Amino acid sequence: MLPDADVALGWVLNAVSGGSIEVAALHRLFTHSVIWGLLLAAAAVIAHFALTKKSYNMFSNKVSKKTIVLVLSILSAGWLIHVSLDCAFAGNELLSFAPGMPLACPKAFSVPALASFDAVILVAWLFWEQHKHRIIDYV
Repeated sequence: MLPDADVALGWVLNAVSGGSIEVAALHRLFTHSVIWGLLLAAAAVIAHFALTKKSYNMFSNKVSKKTIVLVLSILSAGWLIHVSLDCAFAGNELLSFAPGMPLACPKAFSVPALASFDAVILVAWLFWEQHKHRIIDYV
C-alpha cells in the first residue's frame, strides 16, 4: 500500500490549493516506479553488510540488525509486488522504472474488480497475522 501514499498527498494538496490539483493527476506519477523497490532492496543488502553491531537504539527501542534488514526486505518486496500487480491488473500506463522513465505495461487481466487485488492480499495477510500472532496486542 505504500506506493499509493501519493493519494493522501493528493488529497492534502487538493485541499490546500482550493481544488486546483487533482488527486488522479498525482496518483502513480512518482511512487509507482520500480526504482523505489530496487533502492529498498539495495538498502537491505547494504544494511546486512555495513551494520556491525547486533542491535541499535531507534526511537528509544533496541532494534536488531536482523530486524532492520528484514523490514527493508519486506518493504522492497511489497513495493515491487504492488507495482507488478497494478501493471498486470490495472494496465497502469504510468508505471515507470524511475520517475520520468516509463515502462511498457500491458494489461494482462481485463477484469476491473481485480484492480484492487493487492489491497485484498494485504487485508487477507493482516487477518492471517492477527489469527496467528495476535498483532492487535502490539497496537
